[in-house]
Order: sequence, then C-alpha cells, then structure tokens
Amino acid sequence: MCGTTPQVSILKHLPVAYKNAIINGFKNSWLLSLATSTVLCTYRLFKNDFNFPTYLDCVPRKIRVAFTKLRLSSHQLRVETGRYTSNRTLRDERYCLICNSIDLEDDYHFL
Repeated sequence: MCGTTPQVSILKHLPVAYKNAIINGFKNSWLLSLATSTVLCTYRLFKNDFNFPTYLDCVPRKIRVAFTKLRLSSHQLRVETGRYTSNRTLRDERYCLICNSIDLEDDYHFL
C-alpha cells in the first residue's frame, strides 16, 4: 500500500472545509439579519451578496465615505436620529425640519 491512507487525506482537507463552513455560516447569518432588519432599508437595495462593491474603488475617498454612511444609515438624518432622542419619535413622524414638509426625512428625501 503506497501513498496516504484515506484518513490522512481527509484530515488534510479538514481545515479548508472548516473554514468554508464558518464563512458560509457567517454569510447566511448576515443575509438573515439583513432581511429582517428594520434599519438597513437602503443597504438592502444595494447589497445582496457579501463582497466589496468595486464601484467604491472608482470614487474619491470623501464621496466613498458619504456613500457608505448613507448605505449603512450612519448619518444625521432624522430617520436615524429620531430613534435615539429622549422622547423617541415614531419612524413615520420623523419629518424633515429643513423644508418644513410632512415628508419623512430619510435618504431619499435628502437626495
């Protein structure tokens, strides 16, 4: 009998299989949390797979940061800041204070 035994061959591939299982588990968890999140509405429109968007390499850093903040809801629009006020404002009542309209101050209204 030459070569490696089947048990040794399986053990050589175990770290790769384990790594792939962890990565796949994380991706599935990420997709589930993305689908059930009430906050990441805009992010869901742009992201449906777990990879780096190549268009972010094509824009200047300042614009890339602005895009990322909008996508991740990490901005100062009332749709987000209203969640953290002492008297929490209901999402449907977080109106734009700049134009004094009854439009929800979210990323769409802002843009």
